[in-house]
This record gives sequence, structure tokens and C-alpha cells, in this order.
Amino acid sequence: MFNKHLRIYNYNFMKAIYTASLFALLVIAFPFSSVNAQSSGVSFGWTDDHETYGLLHRPFRMSLLPGISTNGTDATRYSARFSINLIAGYNGGLEDGYELGIVNINKYYTHARFQLGAVNVSGGRLAGINLAAAANYAGTDVQGLQLAGGVNIARNNMEGVQLSGLGNIAGANMRGFQYSSLMNIAGEDIEGIQVGGMINAGRGDMSGIQIASIINFSGNDMEGIQLSGVGNLALQDASGLQVSGLFSAAGRDIEGLNVTGGMMVAGRDASGLLVSGLGLVAGDDIEGLVVSGLGTIGGGDISGLTVSGLLTIGKTIEGLSVAGFSNIAQDITGLSVAGFANISTSATGLQIAPFNYAQHFEGLPIGFISWYGNGRKNIDIWGDELGFLNFGVKTGTREIYNMISLGIKSVGNGNEAAQLGWHLGRIQPLDEAWNRPALENYFVKRGWSATLMVDDDSAIETLNQQYAYSYLLGRTLGNRFSVYAGPSFNMLITNHPNRDDFTPYTIFETSRGNTDYRFWVGFTAGVQIF
Repeated sequence: MFNKHLRIYNYNFMKAIYTASLFALLVIAFPFSSVNAQSSGVSFGWTDDHETYGLLHRPFRMSLLPGISTNGTDATRYSARFSINLIAGYNGGLEDGYELGIVNINKYYTHARFQLGAVNVSGGRLAGINLAAAANYAGTDVQGLQLAGGVNIARNNMEGVQLSGLGNIAGANMRGFQYSSLMNIAGEDIEGIQVGGMINAGRGDMSGIQIASIINFSGNDMEGIQLSGVGNLALQDASGLQVSGLFSAAGRDIEGLNVTGGMMVAGRDASGLLVSGLGLVAGDDIEGLVVSGLGTIGGGDISGLTVSGLLTIGKTIEGLSVAGFSNIAQDITGLSVAGFANISTSATGLQIAPFNYAQHFEGLPIGFISWYGNGRKNIDIWGDELGFLNFGVKTGTREIYNMISLGIKSVGNGNEAAQLGWHLGRIQPLDEAWNRPALENYFVKRGWSATLMVDDDSAIETLNQQYAYSYLLGRTLGNRFSVYAGPSFNMLITNHPNRDDFTPYTIFETSRGNTDYRFWVGFTAGVQIF
């Protein structure tokens, strides 16, 4: 058994001696072999490099370490097509060739049909198919297909297809397709498709597609598609499709389809289809379809369709604006709907909100109080066939009014009843409505009302609602006093236990379960002051 192991050991030892001797022979023989000072006929990459650096060419080389190679200590004077670096090689260049090694270093350029190593380094251009367990590095440009477990680095441009475990870094432009689990970074422009596990960033323009789990950044303009888990940021214009989880921002304009779960900010204009979970802020105009969770704020004009969960604020608002709380602008034109108030210096169109305010308004107001500088502000006192004495605050335009009212009456046995009403109507001078100039001091008042009525016996869930249309004729007796009277057409929907207290009679009634629907014709007379 011992002799068998000894024979195996001697065989392996002799094999090692033979390999070392062969390598030594190559190291000794190659420096004295014929040298071709011409190129090998480069057909890949930049064909002028061998002329620029004036390298000598040998088809094959082998290196153990820098200085220990088939080209001896002058290895940087030579280029080759076939290169093997057992540990590390430091040579002049690789021309349209193949290189294998642990560390492959070419001082001037690398034009590889295929290069494989732990680290591939080129002092100049790195082109072709370069595969590295750790890194591909070029002192100037990288072009072609590069795959690195760590990084692909170019001090100048990076172009082609780059795949890396950590990052792709270019000192100048980055073009083509890049993927990294960490980052893609360019010192100038980015063009093509980038997929970064965390970050895609460039100091210049970005055009193409960027996908990152954290942020896409452009130091100048962004144009194309950006998808990020956290944010998209361009220091100049941003246009195209942008989707982000937390923010989207541009130093100047935002244009196109932009969706973010958080905040959207444009230094100047924002236009297109813009959706933000928190809000949109633009230094100048906002135009298009805008949906924001909290607010939309523009330093200039806001036009199109704007839907805000809380506020819409701009110099002017034009189009359809819907806000959960308020629309605020110097000028509002179109349809403005707010959960609390529409507030402006001047307004035109249709306004719907509990409170509407403007110094000057032309259009149709719908609200509890519509207070306009050029509109009406009246107090109404009137009675009706139900016996209620009503007090109302009437606001709106000279022609269209909104009014809220409170009425009280006694229903016997010491009990009181009250009604709370909302009214929307139109007032026209009779000389205009009937085309009778002689009736200029008379007017017709037509209106709809919805009233909730309660008494001491009403429970919270009691249904007792009156809807009415009134046609009233009136006369103006002075600048601040008018009287009016006329019929009303009424419907009561009620399940009140004392429902007869709220209907003097009926001309028609029907029931559904415990709910009555009663109809009658009534009469209203009152005065209007201020």
C-alpha cells in the first residue's frame, strides 16, 4: 500500500516538474521568437488603438505574475489575441481575442471576443464580452457585454449590456441596458434601460426606462419611464410615465402620467394625468387631470379636472374642481365643488358648497350661505299654512338665492315644534319675467325647499321631512323692504307618531309600511328686509 502511494506521489511530482518546465520554456522562447509589429487585423472594438499606442503583436501569451510571462518584463509593449494569466497578467493590449485568468490587466486597451477572470482591468477601452467574478474596470470607455459579480466601472462612457451584483458606474454617459442589485450611476447622461436594486442616478439627462427599489435621479432632464419604490427626482424637466411610492419631484416641469403614493412637486408647471396620495405642489401652472389625497397647490393657473381630498389653491382655477374642504383662488371659473367652501375674489359658473364667497360672482350658487359682494343679503320672515313662524338668511346673486331657515310653532299641550330648512330659488322682476315694463317694482319668487321638522316627542330616528315648491309674487316697497305671498305645493314623508300636526289636510296620500307620503297645496306670506 505504501509503495502504491509513493508511485502516485512520484507521478504527480513529475507532472508538476513537467508543467513548470514547459512554462519556463515558453517564457524563455517567446521573447526570441519572431515579432510582428503590425496589427493582427483587429475587427472588433476600436481598430485604431494598436496604432495609437504602437504595440508589437504576438498571437499568444501566457503569464504567471506581472513580469513573469512569455513576453518577459516587456509585456506591456505587446498585444495578443490569445492570453492566459495563471494568477495575474499585466500586458499591453488584447486585440479581437480571448483572455482567461484570475486577474487580467491590459495597460492600453482590451478588445475581447471573450474575457474571463476574477478582475478584468483595462487602462483604456474595455470592449467585447467581459466576465468577472469581482469587477470589470476601464480607464476610459466600456462597451459590449459585461458581467461582474461586483461592479462594472468606466472612467468615461459605459455602453452596451452590463450586469453586476453591486453596481454599474460610468464617469460619463451610460447607454444600453444595465442591471445591478445595488446601483447604476453615470457622471453625465443616461440612455436606455436601467434596473437598479436601489438607485439609478445620473448627473445629466435621463431618457429611456429606469426601475429602482429606492430612487431614480437625473441631474438634468428626465424623459421616458421611471418606476421606483420611494421616489423619482429630476433637477430639470420630467416627462413621460413616472410611478413612485413616496415622492415625485422636478426642478422645473412635470409632464405626462405621474403617479405617486406621497408628494408630487414641480418647480414650474405640472401637466397631464397626475395622481398623488398626499398632494401636488407646482410653482406655476397645473393643467390636466389631477387627483391628490390632500391638496393641489399651484402658484399660477389650475385648469382641467382637479380632485383634492382637502384643498385646491391657485391663482386661478378653471374647469371642474372638487375639493373635500375648500377651493381657494383669486378667480374661479367653471364648476367648483367643495365640502366646506369656495373662496375667491371673483368667480363665474356653478359653485356647490355649504359656503360660497366671492367679491364678485356671476353664475349659479348652491349652498347654505353664498356670500357675494355683488349679491344679495336678506333676512326673510314668513308664515305658512302649518302655523310656523319662519326666519331665514337669504344670500346668493340678485337672481339666484340660497337660504337657510328656522321655524317654530306651538302644537298644544305645552309642546313646541321646529323646522330647519334649506331653500334654493330664483327671483325675477316681473317686467322681465312677464315682459311688462309697468311692473318693474314687482317680482316673482320661485323656489324649492327641503325641511326637517321635529317636536318634543320626536326620536332621533323619526322621519319627518317636507319638500315644497313655491310660486310667490311680491312688491318692493323700498330699497330694503319687500312683501310677497303665494301658493306652495308640498309633500311630507313621515313616520312621526304625531304626523297630523304637520299637515293641515291632504289632497292625496299613500303609505309604505309605517311611512306616509302626503301631498297638499299651501300658502305662504312674508316680508324681505335689507
